[in-house]
Amino acid sequence: MITLKNSDEKVFYEVYVEAHTNCLYADWTGFVNVNNVKAGCLVALDLIKENNCPYIINDNTNLVGPWQQANQWIQEFWMPQAIEAGLRYMAHITSPDIFGKLSAQDLEKKAAGVFIMRLFKNKEQAEEWIKECQKKDSDTL
Repeated sequence: MITLKNSDEKVFYEVYVEAHTNCLYADWTGFVNVNNVKAGCLVALDLIKENNCPYIINDNTNLVGPWQQANQWIQEFWMPQAIEAGLRYMAHITSPDIFGKLSAQDLEKKAAGVFIMRLFKNKEQAEEWIKECQKKDSDTL
């Protein structure tokens, strides 16, 4: 597991790839600024590249506040590289915070036509959807 901390030494991001499902799990905590979002996304990008990982569960359950100001960068810089590295599906668990939800909805619009992104209210729903995607992929092989 890779952990990132903010300038106050508080953890804002933890990420790992589960080898047997080839799914990247990212967990965001607290308030994040644009630089935090970019740092987390770059770590995830490295893991996607290293593992040719097509699935992400991006958990914002414990995230507070908006991060929409990073979405343009995610769309223009991160998404093309993530797709090239193998990303196909993102299950995004929304924050209970309205500003976090709005940021996620904006990102979902930006992802349309690039990769498949769905918003979920909890981890169980997100994991179930990723399993369905994995099954669909294995059935087409």
